[in-house]
Amino acid sequence: MNLSPGVTIDAYVIETVLGAGGFGITYRVRDQKLGLRFALKEFFPSHAARRDESGAVVPLPGQEADFRHGLARFLDEGRTLAGLDHPNLATVVRHFEARGTAWLLMPFYDGRTLHDLLVSGGLFNPPETAALLEPLLDALAYLEGQGVVHGDIKPANILVQRNGAPVLLDFGAARLADDAGQPGGGTAGSAGYAATEQTRRVWKIGPWTDLYGLAATLYRLTSGVIPVPSEDRLTALEQGAPDPLLPLRKQHAAGGQAG
Repeated sequence: MNLSPGVTIDAYVIETVLGAGGFGITYRVRDQKLGLRFALKEFFPSHAARRDESGAVVPLPGQEADFRHGLARFLDEGRTLAGLDHPNLATVVRHFEARGTAWLLMPFYDGRTLHDLLVSGGLFNPPETAALLEPLLDALAYLEGQGVVHGDIKPANILVQRNGAPVLLDFGAARLADDAGQPGGGTAGSAGYAATEQTRRVWKIGPWTDLYGLAATLYRLTSGVIPVPSEDRLTALEQGAPDPLLPLRKQHAAGGQAG
């Protein structure tokens, strides 16, 4: 499914795969003229497309409309990111179409995601968490000023560079506030990190939605536990039951480290 090292896309030579998901593959590439490294994200919805003998992406039979819709949203992500300028937000240098699909060219950030750091290094202590909080809050304030809601903040979407600075990645779920601010808009986000307005879709989505995702991420970093889904929390409260999400001090006392 992945393109092999040495394959050229426009002016960029693929070196290795950085990551892959249900809707795309991200490669580390080298610019043939400048010799610089970049990250190149390919739109490849595995449920709706295949790769032919030439390496081009082709919609599966009956999935053409779904593929075109996803392609348009992917390019929207590129246009959204291309208009951002903040040291703690991933940016897009260029977006283009080739080999039957779309591509986003981004700076190559040398580092590891918070998810990977948790898996390999364990919990974050308070000073480590505090060092991440201020730049990420500043990034969210900048997004609010730009009228953008990220919509899927979680450990896997925050990369920590070698100098310790965090970078918020993956704006595939991002929405302009005018669109996301309506009931039913936006995205469902990720379980444990999505706010209730993303799951029930009867309340407005806005900057507060990203703040919930960031708070859930910090809870995960310091407790080792993925937060109880917001929908389960709301249901319990509606039924007169206690909030099933343990406060951090009680979570630490319980000694639980899951997820």
